[in-house]
Amino acid sequence: MTKETVLTNLVKFKRQLRVFYARQLSAAIADMLEWLVIIILSLSAIPSMLGLLTGLTDKAPSADLILFIFIAQLVMFLRSAIRRDLLNLITCGFGFFIQAVILSLIVFK
Repeated sequence: MTKETVLTNLVKFKRQLRVFYARQLSAAIADMLEWLVIIILSLSAIPSMLGLLTGLTDKAPSADLILFIFIAQLVMFLRSAIRRDLLNLITCGFGFFIQAVILSLIVFK
């Protein structure tokens, strides 16, 4: 191999590597942000529900807020089921479970 073929092969490899990382990195960041949205959505009503449960406050979160959060979680759960994304499916299911437990503890207190 000559010096020029080695350099052209290195340039081609660098170009292919750049394209590969650009595609893979953007997909990984998008998946990570989707997972963070699910976690933040699941945790959004927890502080007010725990405050109500422990007696720190007597003001319950509004029903439309809780309904909005549950519907958004349901949509993310269905999206994860359609995409067969197990991590997001488990995260949504766990969020549903925790919120249902806390709400049942508040109702049957």
